[in-house]
Amino acid sequence: MSVETASKKLDQLLEQVEKINAEVKSLKGQVMDEKVYKLTEKQMEEFVSGLYYSFSEWNQNEISSVEFSESVVTLDVDGYTIIPTIDSDMISDEIQQYTETPTEIQMMNMASEVMEDLGIQLVDGNCE
Repeated sequence: MSVETASKKLDQLLEQVEKINAEVKSLKGQVMDEKVYKLTEKQMEEFVSGLYYSFSEWNQNEISSVEFSESVVTLDVDGYTIIPTIDSDMISDEIQQYTETPTEIQMMNMASEVMEDLGIQLVDGNCE
């Protein structure tokens, strides 16, 4: 093997090693950025309750912004009596159709707010 061929192979190996190091550094950054929380049973109950409350409040806001079709309520007149009829199936369908579920980011923001309110934090990268 000539010196020139060996030099090219060595350059190729160094390039591969640099690529591998860059990948390892990237993966390390992703793993190190991962947050881990350790909760007591009471904290978990409080967290779940708080998250449910936040989601419920968000859901109520979504539902209250739905503008229902005029055909949801029909009015019948019988002499001097007005009889309203409400189509609950149509209301349910329109709520499902016109409300959105929170995105993953919105759910994570809700969870983070609840954790912050409960004082659940990481200490030195370890669970607390």
